Amino acid sequence: MNLVERRQSWLLAVRDSDEEALSEKINQALAPSEGVKVKDGATVTDSKDLSALSRAGPCCGWENLKPITHLENYAPKFKTCTSQEDISQKIEAIAPVKKLIGVLMSSCKTAVNDLGGARKKHQQQKEKAKEKAMKEAAAKKWGHPSGGAGGHKRSKNLLAHPLLDADAQCWQSPDAQIQSSPKLQGIWDPSLPFIVSNFDGPFKDDALTTRLAEFGALFKQSNYRVTEGRAHAPLAESLAAALPSFLYNCLPSEQKISPHTISTSAEGPTRTLAKLEADDAASHPDLSKMMIASSFGIASSHVSIGKFELNQFPCLRATWKGTRFITIVLFEDALMNCQEIEKETPVSLQKLMDWAHRLSPSDISKLVAKGGAFAGTIGPSDLLYTPAGAIVSHKVLGDDVIGVRMGVLGGTMDFDKLLEVTPANKALSQASTLLAKKRGSNREAMVKARALRDSPGEPPAAASGADAEEAQAQTGAAPGAQGKKEGDKEEERGDT
Repeated sequence: MNLVERRQSWLLAVRDSDEEALSEKINQALAPSEGVKVKDGATVTDSKDLSALSRAGPCCGWENLKPITHLENYAPKFKTCTSQEDISQKIEAIAPVKKLIGVLMSSCKTAVNDLGGARKKHQQQKEKAKEKAMKEAAAKKWGHPSGGAGGHKRSKNLLAHPLLDADAQCWQSPDAQIQSSPKLQGIWDPSLPFIVSNFDGPFKDDALTTRLAEFGALFKQSNYRVTEGRAHAPLAESLAAALPSFLYNCLPSEQKISPHTISTSAEGPTRTLAKLEADDAASHPDLSKMMIASSFGIASSHVSIGKFELNQFPCLRATWKGTRFITIVLFEDALMNCQEIEKETPVSLQKLMDWAHRLSPSDISKLVAKGGAFAGTIGPSDLLYTPAGAIVSHKVLGDDVIGVRMGVLGGTMDFDKLLEVTPANKALSQASTLLAKKRGSNREAMVKARALRDSPGEPPAAASGADAEEAQAQTGAAPGAQGKKEGDKEEERGDT
């Protein structure tokens, strides 16, 4: 800061044509070396003369600096010029003075930039020291100075981590295997991961496979493959519809409510939205962006520990090519265990990831026993469903993994806990608002559908669109259906 102020004081003396101040500064700079020329900070004074730096000149050639009026005084001389040669001579005469002033201005600018850089570096050092202190404090809180929880040290060799070791004893229990089925059938639990094998229907679309092949070729040459190990790109609207459409067509009739909504429970109003209607997408942009189907690629031999799906939403990933070993730790189990160790709330995503890195084989065995951790191998034509907020780790086996992913909106999502961990998550906030709105409109549609079914005379105004379809699926009523027996009515009212 002193250097900036000193150089600026020289520049002000030149600019304001303060010859007295400028002469004083030049004399002070020359004084310590008894007339020997001194460059900025470089003097021939004794090394113990700490005041020499404060008296040093601001730039190279400072001893010949002239005030700005020196240039102004040349203006009348140009009027006496009778030829281009005279003008050139006048310009050459003032060139050294102009050059020195330019050097001084550049020197001042350099000092300001150096000051900004020094401050930025100092701030970075402070943040780094703070981060180190936080990590050390966290390590003490965990009770493992080496950084491990349960005795497992966070190793640079990720392949040795139990979350990626398919042969580890903790994953050999039948309870640890991700539930799987050769086809999408029956009622599935959206709070648990599952795999559907032989899910190759979307990949029979030539346009989609051509696009995935192009994406795979681009991914192979991409910098993201080297720096990040993974990438994704949104699909065109016509291609993005392939996955949710095929998913809907594969469902049994009892799970079909509307092309946008899937029933996932036989006992309650549990819904999974695979697609947003146009009005909902426009009014919930962050949520809509999260649910857009996209192609994804993961580099060969890539490993990842303790990551989340986009915005912590449930996700469907259909693999076209490649194989990977994957482990999933459920959100609620991870949150509960992390809170017990941290002894504080709310727990951040970073703390959850750190907790996952510190898991030992015995920790994982306990999670498996409680139904909180699962493992499986995902290959071509496999569809993987990942629940909301789940912590995902994987190890790619062989070539690049290429496929299609799609975020979904599940009715069983615990928005309070998810937003507590990520309060700034706009997509979660919009999803919470939308589902609350959907639940209200569904109840209204059910009432109208029952009135339509039970009315002996003219039917009242009925609901339309997805709400009416869902109400009919709930009540079993078809358009224009009349009332049933009184006993049936009472039974259905009890279910409601």
